[in-house]
Amino acid sequence: MSFHFAPATITDVEEVRAIMSLERPISIAIETTCRQGGVALGAGEALVEVLPFDAARRAATQLVARLEELTRRHGLDPRAADEIYVSAGPGSFTGTRVGVTAARTWVQAARAARCVAVPTVLAVAENVRRLAEVRRLAVVLDARNGRVYAAVFDRVGDQWVQTGESVLTTPTELLATAPRPLHVVGEGLGYHDLACRDVIALPREYWLPNAEGVWRVGRRLAKAGACTQPAKLLPIYTGKPEAIRIWDARK
Repeated sequence: MSFHFAPATITDVEEVRAIMSLERPISIAIETTCRQGGVALGAGEALVEVLPFDAARRAATQLVARLEELTRRHGLDPRAADEIYVSAGPGSFTGTRVGVTAARTWVQAARAARCVAVPTVLAVAENVRRLAEVRRLAVVLDARNGRVYAAVFDRVGDQWVQTGESVLTTPTELLATAPRPLHVVGEGLGYHDLACRDVIALPREYWLPNAEGVWRVGRRLAKAGACTQPAKLLPIYTGKPEAIRIWDARK
């Protein structure tokens, strides 16, 4: 995967003034862990623009194209980016790998940029941060073979604080141990029946991570100093990819 750091041509005076006034840090967010891909540009504490795209097919090609479109539209040399936030999984094996590889490549090319690996469960939780009635939340992702990857959060002020570690479990075990009342969100709801007393499934519109959520979580983590060295930036997987599992079984 490569990026063509071509300078943009800008002729509009107002656009030039706007670009020159962008606050630091200049930040880029990447989401490719699900079919709802996207990239986002931030300046200081402001989210400048989000470009969504369908990541279900040709995720790498679309990601590079949207990143170049985003930086060109704002007249930015990509090497001037200060921070890169990437949704690190769990999620689609190929999509997650594409996003993490792009972030690592970008940081190495920009040299001065810092990278933040955003757990996908945090990006999903960000979708419902403004729903004041949700006080306790479980983010549930499908992990195949009847299992889920889940994280439970409590609301503290207007932020989510994770209680315990993310776990690979079964829906039955999750429901048996999770505190109540509980709201549930995440694409795992499309594969598993989590209906239970005092458990409320949130609407489908909140299930998938998006670039805006990755940017908002990434910005908070960056301010807290939670950055990752490029060599240690790795995808988060719930298990071995299917091809490797088949290979191991054959051996």
